[in-house]
Amino acid sequence: AKSKDGGKNLRDKLDKIGLALPAGRRKAANVTLLTSLVEGEAIHLARDFGYVCETEFPARQVAEYLCRSQSDPSDGYRRKELVLATKVITKELMDLLNQDRSPLCNTRPHQILDPNIQRHLTHFSLITHGFGSPAIVAALTAIQ
Repeated sequence: AKSKDGGKNLRDKLDKIGLALPAGRRKAANVTLLTSLVEGEAIHLARDFGYVCETEFPARQVAEYLCRSQSDPSDGYRRKELVLATKVITKELMDLLNQDRSPLCNTRPHQILDPNIQRHLTHFSLITHGFGSPAIVAALTAIQ
């Protein structure tokens, strides 16, 4: 309802079909660029982002650069263990996000996660119009 009387006109139309929508501001989250995308566009953007991360992110070159810039060569073993531990935690996070069954478009997938975590993932998905979790998984996959 961006026009002057848009909200009132919408309430009147809804009232005619038996839906009551009280007047008032409903914006519960900050407006972002994702706000302007419909879910289909956000999902498409997430897929494209995943593809670009997978095919173009220079993970090996970044890793080699960081290893070369390490000042103490004897610290290599400890850093390798940290990298391996980080990969385990990253994989756990990716596995969790891949189990997210937030509603997208007109679908309501069967929930498989604990409702206490799914509720928060669904909120994040709604705020990002479905872009959020797939984008995070794509970024984590690129560094995995």
